[in-house]
Amino acid sequence: MTRLSCIVLAFLFAVSAHAQDLSVSATVDETTVAVDADVRYRIEIRGGTYSNVETPQAPSAEGLRLVGNLPLTEQSVSYVNGELTQSISFSWRFRPTQQGEATIGAASVTAGGRSFTTEPISLTVVDAISNEEEDVTVQEVQDTDAFIRLKPSTRSIFQNQQLTIAYDLYFRVGVQLRSSRLADSWDAEGFWREDLHVNQPTAMRQEVINGLRYNVVTLKRVAVFPTRAGMLMIEPLRIETEIALPSRSGRVFDSFFSRSPARFKPAIVASPGLEVNVQPLPNGAPASFRGAVGSYRLRTNVDRRDVSTGEPVTLTATVSGRGNIATLPEPVLELPSMVDQYNVRLDDDITRAGSTVRGSKTFTYTLVPNSSGSHTIPGPVFTFFNPESGQYEADRGPAITLNVTGSVAPATSRITDTRFPANDIADVLPFTHFQRTAAGRPLHENWFAYLGVGLPLLLLLGYAGYRRFTRKLETDVEFARNRRAHPLAKKHLKEAEQLLQMGRHRLFYEEINRALLGFIGNRINAPVLGLTHVQLGDLLIQRGVDVSIARELVHLRNEADAARFSPVAPPREKQETAADRAAGLIADIDEGLK
Repeated sequence: MTRLSCIVLAFLFAVSAHAQDLSVSATVDETTVAVDADVRYRIEIRGGTYSNVETPQAPSAEGLRLVGNLPLTEQSVSYVNGELTQSISFSWRFRPTQQGEATIGAASVTAGGRSFTTEPISLTVVDAISNEEEDVTVQEVQDTDAFIRLKPSTRSIFQNQQLTIAYDLYFRVGVQLRSSRLADSWDAEGFWREDLHVNQPTAMRQEVINGLRYNVVTLKRVAVFPTRAGMLMIEPLRIETEIALPSRSGRVFDSFFSRSPARFKPAIVASPGLEVNVQPLPNGAPASFRGAVGSYRLRTNVDRRDVSTGEPVTLTATVSGRGNIATLPEPVLELPSMVDQYNVRLDDDITRAGSTVRGSKTFTYTLVPNSSGSHTIPGPVFTFFNPESGQYEADRGPAITLNVTGSVAPATSRITDTRFPANDIADVLPFTHFQRTAAGRPLHENWFAYLGVGLPLLLLLGYAGYRRFTRKLETDVEFARNRRAHPLAKKHLKEAEQLLQMGRHRLFYEEINRALLGFIGNRINAPVLGLTHVQLGDLLIQRGVDVSIARELVHLRNEADAARFSPVAPPREKQETAADRAAGLIADIDEGLK
């Protein structure tokens, strides 16, 4: 046998062995289930990945009804005894319709180009589940088993002042949690929000409350800035999880020697809402005040002071401190008529670590003197309200004197807003050969005469249309939400791209999830907060979206949840693909809803 033949046979054997590595199994979490409880049915394909497995259909059932058509998809990688194994699973939930015997039928699965059929599974539906061997009754999840506490820095603040909120998850020692994820895209209406950095994985600590010992982890830390005064409400933070409670049989060693696996039950754990008293800013604000609240300092710098007429001068004003850096207004800069100003460039550097938002924002001005001489520019002024002192404060930069030399700039560059020359005295015109008599064309033959008559009418019609549009935005909630669906989604996707560049993969996937949920909620004008992935997919299918699109949405949200709670960041290419998939999903969902 030739060497080439050996290589070909070895390759074919490897491919065959790889194909034979595929195995399919179907299981349920309990074969005895209460009539008021759900049973989880799971199909696992070992040796399979997303690329070679087709999503199966839920099997038929007798005595049970399916809860949601779309499956929950999970993928895992394990390394045991030096062997790497990949698996993918699809799970559905069934709910009993009556007591007695029930059956989940066989399911068909296509993986690696092959077809598999699972075995049917028989179940017993009873009024209550008990384990006679251990005399342990399955307990209902109580509020004392797991809950979320919010810890605000204060409950009464000024408008635009920072409020820091920490969300801590408490669960009793002995309680097990798994598959925890945010139940919705938490938001705070009436507030500007900045997510603060939380170290992942979060260090676990313990606290004793009312004689019970709890494990505590920090889920989220956020800084919010109220944009209006009054009593504002921050909605609860909810997570979906599965909880297994410890034995309550009264025997100390049950939890150690029980042969039964932990019984996990789906649960929603939510924090209370937070009511915040937002006080308006006090009267007496200086004329230079533009809404900044916090504690700030102003630094200015000019690149040169000796210039020629028409040459640009760069003035930078940097505001640094604690507060809502992203929305800081520019300092007030008053310029003499002999200096022109062009567009201002903005750059910010925001730090979101710790318990406060801090950083700096730099405003870069391009100034062009249009007249020779010595021109003094008053220093920029940045005025802010300091909540700690309860006073308006101002920081002014030093005055700047420009020594301008050279000839007077051309007339087009030295005409001021008053249409008079900057130096108040027009140049002498020594030549008259270019003067000519105005054309004697009649007014009715000039097109600009008709434009002057029709332009006010066009402006009036345009204003009427604009008022009608704004009135509809204010009164028609569905129209307003549809209008803002795309801009808000683009905003979240842009923030996700920035977080991706910063390497913050958990916040990146949160923004992806926020973009998808926010777009769907605004687009269909319906509440989607609190819906599971499968329920959201079913809702879209009912609204006319294709099943494959809804299924892709469920897959992407499952992938995002797995990445957010994983201690290891997914590959950069996978994150970039997730952003592209989210953008494509938004376009596909929008087209389906139309």
